[in-house]
Amino acid sequence: MYSIYMTTKNYLQQYISQKVKYFRTQNKMSQEELSEQAGLGLKYINQLENQNVNLTIHSLEKSD
Repeated sequence: MYSIYMTTKNYLQQYISQKVKYFRTQNKMSQEELSEQAGLGLKYINQLENQNVNLTIHSLEKSD
């Protein structure tokens, strides 16, 4: 069960990271511009795009 959870979590994290970067680049935004519009820190956006952050529902809701 743990293996399935971690595989799913890793897949979702990779998927979200790719989508965030795709959205940002398609809209010709810098990470700084995205962080300002999303109300998230620049460091967090950078870590998110590089899959170096533990995603939480709270942080995803905050960017809505």
